[in-house]
Parts: sequence; structure tokens; C-alpha cells
Amino acid sequence: MSFYFSRLLHWQVVGQYKLGQKYRLEGILISKDGSTVICSQASFFVEQDANTVPLLVFDTKTHEHRLLDPIEGEQLGLDGSAITEDGKYFILQLKNDTVSALWNTETGKLMHTLDEGSSGRNMVAISSKSMLVVTSHESLKVWEIQSGKLLHDLIATDIDKIYLNPDGTTAITTDSKGYQPSSFEAWDLINGKKLTTFTVDTNPFAICPLGYEIVFAAPASVTVMTLRLHIPGRKEKKPGPSSYGDHKERSEFKGMIDPCDPNDNDNDDDDDDGDIR
Repeated sequence: MSFYFSRLLHWQVVGQYKLGQKYRLEGILISKDGSTVICSQASFFVEQDANTVPLLVFDTKTHEHRLLDPIEGEQLGLDGSAITEDGKYFILQLKNDTVSALWNTETGKLMHTLDEGSSGRNMVAISSKSMLVVTSHESLKVWEIQSGKLLHDLIATDIDKIYLNPDGTTAITTDSKGYQPSSFEAWDLINGKKLTTFTVDTNPFAICPLGYEIVFAAPASVTVMTLRLHIPGRKEKKPGPSSYGDHKERSEFKGMIDPCDPNDNDNDDDDDDGDIR
């Protein structure tokens, strides 16, 4: 058994690079195109001796690295962080919970600090295609990367995930109400408005974003569901067959028609409104 396992999963080290830092690495974040790696020497669980601990940027093409501008008195980890698809911009919520910092990774320079105005858990997302940053605490805020200007402040609560569509102009968020039915909400980041809401009878898990689609499952259910966000005028491509079996597709992103839990027979009719078809 072990012989075949080793033959099938044979790994080879192709490079090893020393970054010359005092502390070991506690976390990494990789851009979608694989070009940029953000490395942290501190984390939510690990604090170092120094008061100020910066982040490092590693370029996988040139094999060079640099420090991001440090923030005095901050041991920068990767909790509450996001990086653009091409690795050029990086955002991180600072430990004081009221401010997020935005860096240009190519230069290592701190570009802006985005003041949330109040403390609390904050989720972030960023796109170099739309050049927008999204943060959430007591509301959903949309910022411009280059200027750091706040473009929109949208009413939203209890957001625990933010997913951006491929061009970074639409966000789908999930809430964290816990004891209440969860929901997905879609937002137009350019015009600053909520598009629609989709309520789930039980809290979903194993959520996977796929561009304009969200695939998820629910506890006590063998059903995998796909939510497809319809944008008027956009050519749509339906998902192909899944190796995991049949799935339910909700082409109308505006409320559950039947319970996702087969044991839930409350016959509820969600009345979420939205103009997404």
C-alpha cells in the first residue's frame, strides 16, 4: 500500500529560497495567477518579540522578495486579508479592527489606510480588474484602489464572506446570523446598490464561488445547489454535468422554492425581492 501511494504522490522540490528574516513564516497568501506570495511572520495565534513585524512579498517569477512598508506597533499577519488576481495589490485589516491597510506589492509601498469608523470583525475583497476594494463591518463599503476614496456605503449586517465576480464589479456575500436562516446577497459595486437576496432554510456549508455562480450544500441534505446570477444582456453558460451527481439549479436568484432540508416540511414561501432573473 505504501509503495503505490508513494509512486502516485511523488513530489519534487524545485527550489528553496531563504528570505533572511528573524522569525519563521506563519502564513502565506498566493495570488490567483500564482505570481505573488505574501508571507507573514506573525498570526492570530503567534506573536513575536518585536513590536513591529512586517509582511514579505515573494515574486515567483523573479524569485526576488521585498518587505511591505511596516506599520509601527503592528505584527502583521494574514487574518482578514485579500490579494488581487494579478498580485499587484494587497489589503489587510489591522488588529485594532477599525482600519484596513492597502499596499502596492510591486513597490512595497503603503498606499492608503481605509477607516471603517468602528471596531469589529471585518471581511475584505479586492480586484485589480475593477480597481475596487470591498470591506464589511457594520455596512458594505466600496473603495477605489488608486485614490482610497469611499465610493459607496451600503446597508448590510453580519457579513462573513465576500465573493467577487470575474470582473470585480459584482459581489455576492453570505451572512453569519447563526440562529437565523442564512442568505446570499448580490451587490452592484459600480452603481452602489443591492441587486437581490436569496434565503436558505438552513445554514449552507462547503460554499464554492465559480464566477457568476455559487455552489453550496446544506446540512442533512444530499443536494448540491447552484445559484446563477443573471445579468441582463450577458450570455449565460449553464454548468455541465458534475462528477458528484445531480444538482439543483436555481436560475432565479430570489428565494427558496422548497426546503433544502428534506426533513423540513414548513412549506414556507420566501418573499425575497430582486430584479435578477
